[in-house]
Amino acid sequence: FTTAEAGTGLGLYVARELCEANGALLEYHDRQAVTSERQSGACFRITFGEKSGETPGYEHVG
Repeated sequence: FTTAEAGTGLGLYVARELCEANGALLEYHDRQAVTSERQSGACFRITFGEKSGETPGYEHVG
């Protein structure tokens, strides 16, 4: 969180690269559609899925 007028612009780029490298999906949601607050910030959702070929669930070790 920052109150600065402008940032470096690297935050979203880094988040997207990390998501893509780990098979996750980064989605933007319009916060004004959810709340009437103006300038309340951006809302993103990161969704991690199963890696291809893996069985869903937990693996028992030991």
